[in-house]
Amino acid sequence: MPGTDDTAFHRNVVVTKNLAFVSTNRAVYAIDLVTHQPVWSYPAPGMLAVSGSGMLYIVEGAREPTGRLIAINLK
Repeated sequence: MPGTDDTAFHRNVVVTKNLAFVSTNRAVYAIDLVTHQPVWSYPAPGMLAVSGSGMLYIVEGAREPTGRLIAINLK
């Protein structure tokens, strides 16, 4: 669940069949669309994309990209 250090939403939102991925200034969260509760988080904010093969890509950086690309297998 977002903590007190998460002060703002940054970048885009990506929605799948059952999850919404959002980025704060501190982390990326996967929010369950039914319960509206976070189901997991990754401690890096950034621009988000999901591939057809089930990879979540995070271009790290809350306001400006750091040049780091993070790939997380969602399957």
